[in-house]
Amino acid sequence: MAPISRADLSTNIGLNRSTISSIIQQLMDLHFVQETRLQEDRIGRPAMPLELNPHAGFAIGLEINVDYVTSIMFDFCGNSHRKLHQATNGRMNQHEVLMIAIQMTSELCEFGRDRGYPLFGIGIGLPGLVDPYQGKLVFAQNIGWRNLEIGKIFFTQFNVPILVENEANCCALAEFRYGTAKELSDFIYLSSNAGVGAGILINGELFRGSEGFAGEIGHMVINEEGNLCSCGRKGCWETYVAPQEVVKGVQQELSKGVESRLNEIAGDNRESLTFQQVVDAAHEGDTIAQKAILDLGSHLGTGILNLVHIFNPAQIVLGGAFGESNNLLIPQIKTLMEELVRVRPARTVSIVPSSLGLDACMMGAATLVIDQVVRDPLNWLH
Repeated sequence: MAPISRADLSTNIGLNRSTISSIIQQLMDLHFVQETRLQEDRIGRPAMPLELNPHAGFAIGLEINVDYVTSIMFDFCGNSHRKLHQATNGRMNQHEVLMIAIQMTSELCEFGRDRGYPLFGIGIGLPGLVDPYQGKLVFAQNIGWRNLEIGKIFFTQFNVPILVENEANCCALAEFRYGTAKELSDFIYLSSNAGVGAGILINGELFRGSEGFAGEIGHMVINEEGNLCSCGRKGCWETYVAPQEVVKGVQQELSKGVESRLNEIAGDNRESLTFQQVVDAAHEGDTIAQKAILDLGSHLGTGILNLVHIFNPAQIVLGGAFGESNNLLIPQIKTLMEELVRVRPARTVSIVPSSLGLDACMMGAATLVIDQVVRDPLNWLH
């Protein structure tokens, strides 16, 4: 945010100058706002511009996902000061992963406090069904966690406000503040890690639904006679577009003895094949890999078209694994949508890759905290 004078604030907000001055003084006493250099290039008495004080405090953003934990420290102006990352694996139990997350958070807390920053709070992004109002992970199929009151666990450990959110929503918020969707009021972020989800912004606000579970679009049925999903139903969109489903399809093709560079990559262990290896092989011209990515683009286009008709977003942001393979996927998605389009919204929506990559979730989680402080700075401290 650019520096602004008290007079300009009074004009923009519609409050008189004495009221503005009183509010600003309170914020300055609490170190949320600071004065900067004089504005001497204006007519009349030079004004003393105001700006947010980046040292007012810091927020920590944390992401716990299927095979990694990441965290970031943001100051009050949204500047990143430190990031941490640690890989996990399916052999680790819930307690072990939580201990990694707590240790990582403790390290960032110490880093911030050593520099004199007070800690505003901690935001946590998680895959699956998240109840943001209760600070609870209800169910995460891909990591096998259920009914985890993670907000209470972290509050007991750190004694600061804890905000818990679905990872796709965190990613969408980060793209809105810092990324490719900056300043767009209506867009959808498609998240793709082990599963598929969406963060939906409507009129500049996250759309969570009545219980906070909106955006589980991976379980939108697109073929009632289709593949069996982990949720127990058939034909969920996720069974066609989730990265691990693409890999399974490639593995089945390789088992037929077809020629492919992926045979060399996988060797005797096809189960070790990754989505990124399929993408890399497609870039190198491997026929099997290219067909898998083209099919993925077609299935993505079908589901995206449904979302466009329902929400009429200005933009679709491809995140996670989708974002990493965007130069192969986006042309295919656009081709399919052009073939199927019958109405205006699908002709005008833009489809772009995430500009934040794997940092998006933890950035959004930290931003959850900063946004709450900005909305009500005086009460937040109490």
